[in-house]
Order: sequence, then C-alpha cells, then structure tokens
Amino acid sequence: MVLRNKVFILIMTRTMQPFLLEDLTRMLAMMILDNPFPSSVRSSL
Repeated sequence: MVLRNKVFILIMTRTMQPFLLEDLTRMLAMMILDNPFPSSVRSSL
C-alpha cells in the first residue's frame, strides 16, 4: 500500500494538470478507502 502510494504520487506529480485534479482526488480517496471496496468496484475504476 505504501509503495503503491509512492508510485501514485510520482505519477501525479509528473502529470499535474488542472483538469485532472478531480479525478486524482477521487483516486486518492479510493486508495485510502481501498480495503472496504469490493474488487468489482476497484476493477471498474
């Protein structure tokens, strides 16, 4: 999970564009709440 977050942050900083901000926030929220989500919901992202 920690490694995944570091990779995500690396990608986020390299593709920092205003129109992506909402999607990035949602992705970050999904990663924080990763465990409660069923795998079917995760795979549809």
